[in-house]
Amino acid sequence: MTTESKKWLRFRLATLLLCFLVLFIALITRAFQIQVLNGQSLKIRADRQHTTTLRSESERGIVFDRNGEKLAASIMADSVCADPSKVVNLEETAGKIASLLDIDKGTILKKFSGSGPVNSPIAWPLTPLPDSAKLWRRLFPDIKMPS
Repeated sequence: MTTESKKWLRFRLATLLLCFLVLFIALITRAFQIQVLNGQSLKIRADRQHTTTLRSESERGIVFDRNGEKLAASIMADSVCADPSKVVNLEETAGKIASLLDIDKGTILKKFSGSGPVNSPIAWPLTPLPDSAKLWRRLFPDIKMPS
């Protein structure tokens, strides 16, 4: 290789290195802007886009047999849902639920430690609903009642 071609090769490599350096600095600057400067507002936007509450109060239709007799119908019922991972005192909570819903305490404890998916909520139908939602929330702060 001649000295002229070595100079030309060195110039091309330096230019290429400079281009990559500029692109790398631009990438780091953009990452800093997104993560640090705009991070909180982007997190709020993402939460708003991915977290929504859907209320569906649709009813199933009545099922009739071939003679026109009702086989099944939808009945609206209130229910209570408990998340076992959020219940602080299982024994005490199971006793309170059992007395209010007329269910055996052992059955409730079995559901709390049940064979379902880990930390899956447990629901019980209520008929009739206990005195009031305020009383329920005071007795069971860790169990949600549908609104």
